[in-house]
Amino acid sequence: MPPMGSAMPSSNIQKPAHKPKLGFFIYILASMAVIGSYLFGYGTGIVSDAMIYVARNKGMNPLDDLWHEIIVSCTMGAAGIGALIGGPLSDKFGRKKSIVISSINFTIGSIICAVAFNKYILLIGRLFVGFAIGISSMVVPVYVSEASPASIRGTLGVAFQLFLVFGLLSANELVGLLVESGE
Repeated sequence: MPPMGSAMPSSNIQKPAHKPKLGFFIYILASMAVIGSYLFGYGTGIVSDAMIYVARNKGMNPLDDLWHEIIVSCTMGAAGIGALIGGPLSDKFGRKKSIVISSINFTIGSIICAVAFNKYILLIGRLFVGFAIGISSMVVPVYVSEASPASIRGTLGVAFQLFLVFGLLSANELVGLLVESGE
């Protein structure tokens, strides 16, 4: 490591003489990969709003403040575990298969949450969703950056963050529309 205050040596990496032609495929690839980011944002944003309606479900009773906290926070705890497992999982099976595993977990968790008739089953569904959030938040940005040409790698890498925020926004907008319609 050079001493403090000295300049870092310049890179020997040559820039291409012309800008590479980007095909439609690279944009489709990045779009499909960042769907996991959208689900991350949506899954995180929808639970706090959905808890308004969960409390009205007779099968969820008694649903005190502790159960509200458990159902909301267990997702982030499971996401932490999923993120820890995401790296070794992608090393063993590859990035694409890890994203598929994450998508399967999202699907299973969403179905369980949709059909949950009591708080215990809802908790299990939220754990599946959290685990998927963790895997996708670990694997998707790496996959997008590895699959992207160097000239647009940063732009496509930002798509992960953009879709995450879009997922949060759409979850809150959906609940806002339901509240306005009286559902």
